[in-house]
Amino acid sequence: MNNFERLYREGQHNARVMAIAVHPYISGTPFRSKYFEQALDEISKHNDVELWTGGQVADWYRTVT
Repeated sequence: MNNFERLYREGQHNARVMAIAVHPYISGTPFRSKYFEQALDEISKHNDVELWTGGQVADWYRTVT
C-alpha cells in the first residue's frame, strides 16, 4: 500500500501507473490472497482511480497515439 499511496499523491499533479503482477502460485495461496484482496479493496475506494487490465491499457494507448 505504500507504493500506491505515494503514486496516488504524485498523481494529483501528473498521471501515474501502478502495475500489479499477479502470479497465482504466489498471490493465490490462501495465506496471501486475503492481503491482495484487502489492497484491491483499499485502492478501489478511490473514485478517481482507474483499475484496468493490460488489454484495456493497450486499447487506450492505441487511441491516443
